[in-house]
Amino acid sequence: MAEDNQLLNETEVQNLAAKFLLAKYPKAHIRFSGIQLVTIENIQLYQMRGKIAMGSRGIWQRFTADKDADLYAVEMEIDAWQGRVINYELR
Repeated sequence: MAEDNQLLNETEVQNLAAKFLLAKYPKAHIRFSGIQLVTIENIQLYQMRGKIAMGSRGIWQRFTADKDADLYAVEMEIDAWQGRVINYELR
């Protein structure tokens, strides 16, 4: 984490986001494709987007399900000063 008077950098934010998502979805593979620093209502946030591939639920699903069936778009907002996840969405 950054000191109180410094913004987190993009690498730190991506690591925090990946750690947060992996805690919820342990077998997932995450790839971020975009990150942007924005200010909303005097709060600086990193807005991130990318893809998350969930781990297979079983061996049978590997043969019967479409390989993109477990691929989702992910969008996240993270506080740029404290590193807290403000919002995330899987679609």
